[in-house]
Amino acid sequence: MFGRGSPRMNLIQAATMKKISPRSTTNKRKKRTSPKVGHLRANWNSGLEKGLVEILQDHNNGCYKGQNRWSSEAWNRIVKLFHEKFSYVTFTKCQIQDKEKELKRDYKALKEARQQSGVSWDERLCRIEAEEPIWNNVTTIS
Repeated sequence: MFGRGSPRMNLIQAATMKKISPRSTTNKRKKRTSPKVGHLRANWNSGLEKGLVEILQDHNNGCYKGQNRWSSEAWNRIVKLFHEKFSYVTFTKCQIQDKEKELKRDYKALKEARQQSGVSWDERLCRIEAEEPIWNNVTTIS
């Protein structure tokens, strides 16, 4: 062990200290950060998902859609209505759009799985039922 303030300890500390270049001390630029920094991850529950689906269904008509997707005005309206309905959450427009994409993807996977022969839908439990070999086939497709 080296004593505090010993020449050998000072030398080791000096070698491990990061040297600052003169250029970085004179040029103080603000670092750019990703726009996602500072935003918390969106925590969705089934009530929020259901509310979003209801709002999206209300806007599923020609005046809000163009070229197979919602217009930016429609998205702004959807986000506003979502925040009015659920005032305790603060999701960004991007987070709501990402959730809509995720819901669409899940719906397509469920729809495709239900079309497989040997697969049935349990209305009471709201789930797919199938024998194990068929289930393995369904899960590898999705």
